[in-house]
Amino acid sequence: MLEGVVANLLNRFLGIYVKNFDATQLNIGIWSGDVKLRNLELRREALDQLRLPLNVVEGHLGELTLSIPWSNLRGKPVKVDIEDVFLLAAPREDADYDPEEEEKERTR
Repeated sequence: MLEGVVANLLNRFLGIYVKNFDATQLNIGIWSGDVKLRNLELRREALDQLRLPLNVVEGHLGELTLSIPWSNLRGKPVKVDIEDVFLLAAPREDADYDPEEEEKERTR
């Protein structure tokens, strides 16, 4: 039962960023602490929220590994390792670069 709840939470979180999320692949390693997902396609709209001066055409993650310390969730962090990132991007034509706005964002 708990496995289904955790899988659902991770699905909702990761599904925001990737198109081809496979919850069955996630369920396989959920209790071992390591969850590996391969060949994930990034959602363009998720990257658009970062307000980068780039138009992301396509993005892929070769492998995403979540290391979940089930025995000590409050004391240890969940680690996320990402390997083999491919991002095809082009300059955004409508992007207005404002150095003052960028400086404000950095100091927040």
